This record gives sequence, C-alpha cells and structure tokens, in this order.
Amino acid sequence: MSLYPKAVDVARVGTYSPLAGAGGGFVFDEVLEYRVWFKQNGESTYRAFATFEEAEAFSTLDLPRIEPPLALVLQREHVNEPEPGKRNRVKLALKLVAKHAGSQILVFHEDIDACEVIHEVLRENGVPSGVYHSRMPLRERAVVLLRYRRSEIRVLVTCRALDEGFNVPETEVGIIAASTATRRQRIQRLGRILRPAKGKSTAIIYSLVASGPEISRLKAEESDLEGVAEVSWSRA
Repeated sequence: MSLYPKAVDVARVGTYSPLAGAGGGFVFDEVLEYRVWFKQNGESTYRAFATFEEAEAFSTLDLPRIEPPLALVLQREHVNEPEPGKRNRVKLALKLVAKHAGSQILVFHEDIDACEVIHEVLRENGVPSGVYHSRMPLRERAVVLLRYRRSEIRVLVTCRALDEGFNVPETEVGIIAASTATRRQRIQRLGRILRPAKGKSTAIIYSLVASGPEISRLKAEESDLEGVAEVSWSRA
C-alpha cells in the first residue's frame, strides 16, 4: 500500500496551471497531481503524474536540473492555532513524521487534544497511524498497541498513558513533541524507543524544546548520554 495518495482526478493530471502558491500547510483535501521539474532546451518545464511512485521513478532519469517530485494539492483546511505559536510543536512533529515516512514512529505529546490533532492530520493524509491516551477505553488502547507492534500502523501518537508498563521495541524513530518536567518520565520515554529489537541496531530521537527551562534540562542530561548516543542540536 502506498503512503502517498493518488491524484483525485486522473483525467485532469497535467491540465492544471503551472503557477501555484507555495507551502500547502499540513492538512489538505486532495492531491491534484505530482510534478517533476527539469530543464528542456534551457527552459524550466515539468511532467505531471497521478501517483508519487511514477513521479519518483521519472525523477531518477538523467535529465538536466531534474528535481525531486512535488505535490500539487488543494487545501481547504489548516491546523488551527488558538494562540500564536501554540501548535508549532504539532507542525514540526508532522514534518518529522513525513521525513521518516515508512519507519515505525512513536510521537509523544503532553496534551491529549494535540495528540488527536496529529493523529487526525496523519489519518486524513493517508498515513497509517493510531492514537493512544487515557481517554480511550482500555480495549481500544490494547488493539491500537497490538496493531503498532505488528506494523499495521506506522505511527503511534501517545500521551502519558504509555509512560509506564508498555514495551514497543519495534520503534525506530521517537518524536518527543512536548517534554515533561519529570526526569523519570523522560527516561521512560527514551526507554520506549531505545529498547533492542530484532533487526534494529539504532534509533533516532527528536526532543522538541521551546523554553529556557526545557533547554536547560536537556543540556544537563546531555552528559549522561556520552558513550551511549550521539547528541546534536538544531534550530527549527
């Protein structure tokens, strides 16, 4: 099954205007087509495709200045920000999920509503994902966890309900979108991702921080990871 949605109207692929606004946001209603830009006779042009896989295959051809595929999308919605900057962590978490498409990804957030937003955006964009938090019945939580362990869903978005007592060693990428102030909980979350599993030699963990106290806590703990993990910092 493809991780990328097919063009909504195959008959119209290649008929849309070459001019389109950049960006697109994080929620879109329809993929119109996939484009691969390249140079022909010194001019920029593109080929349009109904599927990402076709576009990706074309982008490997030896053509002048050929670029990776781009999606032309129709966007009617966006992730609302009740307060300026409040959803920045959500947006960045979604970007990181897209970057590691196809991996088993565990996303932590402190806020259940934010977890639901992330899950809904992923689901609407065709990413096999599940959500796990304390408002859900125990049976539903168990089913979601089992599907994640079987790789039936690739992304599990969770809140504190997963902090204790559960093992998901299949996880390859961890995204801690909101950091808890409790050292014990932070260690437990790292442990969820770093546990060994068959065929797994390494894991990648992103900790998204925005405040001075968050940065100070992680800086203080960085020395504890010497010889265990490679740590790098970057500005989003």
